[in-house]
Amino acid sequence: MSPSVAAAPRTSGEAASCEYNWTLSSSWGTASGKWCDGNTGVVGTVKDTASDGKCPYVHGVTNNNRWVDSDWATGNGTTANVNIWASEGFASIEMAYVNC
Repeated sequence: MSPSVAAAPRTSGEAASCEYNWTLSSSWGTASGKWCDGNTGVVGTVKDTASDGKCPYVHGVTNNNRWVDSDWATGNGTTANVNIWASEGFASIEMAYVNC
């Protein structure tokens, strides 16, 4: 497995250019937001939509085959922020979950 990359959220002093929308869904949750700064950032919200013991999050795979994960939504109806960044850019994002 590839090493994990720690999420590096932008600070309030750093302006991000976020233009293109993205949406993900699965049986355990939904997520939506925007791509930022030439696909180096992914921001938005993830929501848990089922009482199934699965806490959804957004899993980002970078162009260097590393990954960055968002916070988890921790129960049916809850949301969590998605704020993940990788200087090398993201190759893809997908829904994932942890048992909770």
